[in-house]
Amino acid sequence: MKIIELTTGLFNEVWILLLEMAPYLLFGLFVAGILHVLFPSQKIYKYFSGNSLKSIVRASLFGVPLPLCSCGVIPVAAHLKREGAGDAPTLSFLISTPTTGVDSILATYALLGPFFAIIRPVSAFFAGCLAGGILLLTTRDKEEFVQKEDECVACEVNSSLRPGVIMKAKEIFRYAFF
Repeated sequence: MKIIELTTGLFNEVWILLLEMAPYLLFGLFVAGILHVLFPSQKIYKYFSGNSLKSIVRASLFGVPLPLCSCGVIPVAAHLKREGAGDAPTLSFLISTPTTGVDSILATYALLGPFFAIIRPVSAFFAGCLAGGILLLTTRDKEEFVQKEDECVACEVNSSLRPGVIMKAKEIFRYAFF
């Protein structure tokens, strides 16, 4: 009887945790879909590819103002990695992003004042750079990434045509949730 109660309690708690995390994961998937449309793989490859100090700093700078929590940042980081970001910049992004966001910086300002509102994003930036730098120094793997041709992400056809707003919205939801 105790085993059944423990098992039932465990599944109940896992279900509650899943329900609490779901909105944040869905938001992260939605942001990944937006990034997929707004930042094609060529741009991500250009700014975050390889394992260099410059790409680590860019990834940390890119991550600090994004309003993503620790659950929502995972799908976005997976998207960046899939599109050609290096390991060190991806780690830098993962560390710096959930620590701050424009919304939490403003909340920090309202609750703790301007000093902490400035220190919080600065420390998140340096923490992301430090983590990426440590990974860069400890790994010597050279990543190879084949850059994709210029392609339309909304219609997946090589073309110089720009998709409309409706096509972009469909692509955001297709990429994020399907």
